[in-house]
Amino acid sequence: MRILTMIALLLGGIVLSGLHAASLAAERPIVLVFPTLKQGDGVEAEAASAAVLAILDDLAKVGKLDVLPFDTANPMVTRAVLDGTLTAQDLKATESPEGIMKIMRALRMDYAVDPRIASMVSDGKNGRVDLQISLYSTRRQKAQILDATGELDVSKIENSTVAAQRTGKVAGDVGASEIIKAIQNLESGDADAGIDPEAAYKTGMEHMTAGRYGNAIDSFADAIRVTPKNAQYRYALASAYEAAKLYPDAEMEYRRV
Repeated sequence: MRILTMIALLLGGIVLSGLHAASLAAERPIVLVFPTLKQGDGVEAEAASAAVLAILDDLAKVGKLDVLPFDTANPMVTRAVLDGTLTAQDLKATESPEGIMKIMRALRMDYAVDPRIASMVSDGKNGRVDLQISLYSTRRQKAQILDATGELDVSKIENSTVAAQRTGKVAGDVGASEIIKAIQNLESGDADAGIDPEAAYKTGMEHMTAGRYGNAIDSFADAIRVTPKNAQYRYALASAYEAAKLYPDAEMEYRRV
């Protein structure tokens, strides 16, 4: 059973109508942020949490990004979202309608951010947190790896947990700046120039065959950004919208063919 059919049966069409409403408002790139997995004990976990919170806050302040914390506890769903291979079996791991809505929105992502602590040191005077951030993009097959370092004078902070949190926040602020710059580069015209429209179209057709309509929409949209007057690509995008039951979007694209 295809994913969208299953969701319609589960929620009586609520999810699909909500997804359509989200699509109308999703003018800004959707950026998923995965929480850093717990690493080590105590202060390291505190630093990791503070770094992620700083990244979320800083990205949200940009105003031009639609930031979505994606904290599903199921690693299979996380991996499937990144790979664009979500199945009906994966969706069964999420019981609430809200959770399914969030997963469906995640499948429309433009970028995903996965920050992790690469190293952390403190000698009682200086604290340092090194982040390694994987930035996934629907425009690229491989993730970009961004490095960010946060350093802080912790000599006047007696509580080690507070010191870790503050140093982690500094690292998160630096990491957010790197993420924003990387996304700006990808959103620029130069990024579009690197897209092979025919390859994007073929990828979209593969997604259509597999029932991954959200991914197909993204691929066809990439092809159209480079060659906006190609009727074949626009017809394919309209068909993908129709398959996803986003009928107003489909009708608009059909009119442009």
